[in-house]
Amino acid sequence: MAQLHRNAAAWCAEHELADDAVRHAVAAGEMSWAARLIEQHFDAVFYLRGEAATIQRWISALPGELVRCRPRLLLAQAQMAAASGQPDAVERAADAAERAFAGTADEPFDPTVGNAASLLANVPAHIALDRSYVAQLRGDAERTAAFASRALAELGEDEWMVRSIAHGLLAMAEWLHGRLADAERALVSGIAGWQAAGQATVAIWGSYQLGQIQRARRRLDAAARTCQQALEVAAGSGSTPLPASGPVHVGLAEVAYQRNELDLALGHVTEGIALCRQFVYTPPLAAGLVTLAWIRQATGDPRGALDAIGEAARASPGPAGLLNPVPAQRARLLLAQGDLAGAARWTQENGLAADDEQDYPREPGASGAGPGLARRRPARPGTSAAGPSARGGGRAGPDRQSHRGRRAAGTGAGGQL
Repeated sequence: MAQLHRNAAAWCAEHELADDAVRHAVAAGEMSWAARLIEQHFDAVFYLRGEAATIQRWISALPGELVRCRPRLLLAQAQMAAASGQPDAVERAADAAERAFAGTADEPFDPTVGNAASLLANVPAHIALDRSYVAQLRGDAERTAAFASRALAELGEDEWMVRSIAHGLLAMAEWLHGRLADAERALVSGIAGWQAAGQATVAIWGSYQLGQIQRARRRLDAAARTCQQALEVAAGSGSTPLPASGPVHVGLAEVAYQRNELDLALGHVTEGIALCRQFVYTPPLAAGLVTLAWIRQATGDPRGALDAIGEAARASPGPAGLLNPVPAQRARLLLAQGDLAGAARWTQENGLAADDEQDYPREPGASGAGPGLARRRPARPGTSAAGPSARGGGRAGPDRQSHRGRRAAGTGAGGQL
């Protein structure tokens, strides 16, 4: 029976039936072979098709001791943790990958997408990328840039995929520094390169990030154009909408919400959330749910608003800050609904105090919870504690920020894609 499974695994691997090949290799007891198959197909299955559950199912079928000694499997786990905004898990997996790589000779690696397009081909470079991403989630611009530069130093000339991600992280470091014009220029250049290489998913994701920065600069027309162009790229990739187009629908919803166009915003955010549920990275889903919460609040559905913001919190578990303003948005929503005790409780849970020193990366995650929070009065019907209702002369909720924080997008999103 084992030999039959071996033969089946070999046939399936030859015909690029990855799921069946892994299943038969495991059934044959060929765990190392199964591990190599997972590593070879990771980029196509996780990165290009967004099937994180498939990768998780494959890895869970392997013995733990085998996973712990294979740096590329550990980096695959780090990538999945990064997708859901779990910096501690990313850091643990990257550290384990570094130890495993130091303790074993690197074996030949032949990813199905080719070495140039693979995230796992260059182990030291990917470890540096993971650490850059962790620093980004924590709002540390200096370490984000330092580790992205280290990744670039590890690369060969043709390793364009990892190189493009490292440049994207450098752009995010500029954003964290508050240098939004520099961040915008870097992303515009990166998107052009990804489109030229035919990498629609990466280009669309980069466009979403670019739109976030343009909104942060109050360039709403530019942000809308960026997202519309990304949808055109997605439409040219096939008849079925790409999950990667979900984030740009969310971006268009955020722009429409800021313009008080609630019906248009609701249409985009509904489609965006549905597609983001299929996308490997969860921060855009959280951003869409935040916008949905404020639309519901503005249209007289406070319970639905709380439901949406609660799901947003579960979808974006990273630390509060520029790239995860969901906790602060929840506090603002509670204020808008007159729940001062709930908003004050959020402040305490996140370790914020009225006399805290603000800094740019942290301020969007803290604004709304600063001085005088406990003294704020409940909002009157039709208004928000963060500002007038979206049906009125100005919008409430996302993007209302204090002094320097006004430069930052209220539903920021970073990602190592």
